[in-house]
Order: sequence, then structure tokens, then C-alpha cells
Amino acid sequence: MKYQLFYILSLFFCLSSFAQESDDNEVYRDSLGNFSDKLNFYRLRIVKNYHEDKNIYEFFEHYKSGKIAERGFTKDKNKIVLDGAYISYHENDNRKN
Repeated sequence: MKYQLFYILSLFFCLSSFAQESDDNEVYRDSLGNFSDKLNFYRLRIVKNYHEDKNIYEFFEHYKSGKIAERGFTKDKNKIVLDGAYISYHENDNRKN
């Protein structure tokens, strides 16, 4: 019984030590594209792996409702310089042409 308890506790300790914080960057924007805050935003832009030095970054934009507005790839992590596939959506989840 002691060994089982020791095994379970050591397993829990090992798994909890691998917890990682998100490396993504979130930017809140108003309807004109200006920076905004969490309460008054129109869209939320998320750049994946923002703190890594890479050539291409994946980004997502979500409406305030949580539905996806855009997704694609950018060459610059601080501003959108499209590279490759890019898809934009209406707020009713239909793709824009």
C-alpha cells in the first residue's frame, strides 16, 4: 500500500511539473482596428508561438461572440503580413469569398 501511494504521488508530481504557460499573444482590437481592452473590443487576435523566433506565425481572429473571424499565416508577429493560406468568416460562420 505504501508503494502504491508513493507511486501515485510521484506520478502526480511529475505530471504537474510539465505544465506550461501559453506562448501565444492576444491583442484586443476595436471595430476600426485600433488597440482596445478586454471589455470594449470587437475582435481578438491570437498569434500562436509569439515568443519564438520563426519565419511564419499562425494567427486567428475571433469576434467578441467567440466565433472565428479570420485565420491564416503571417510573416511578421506584430502585424499581419499574409503568407500562404488565409480564410475569413462572417459572424454567422459562413466563409467569405
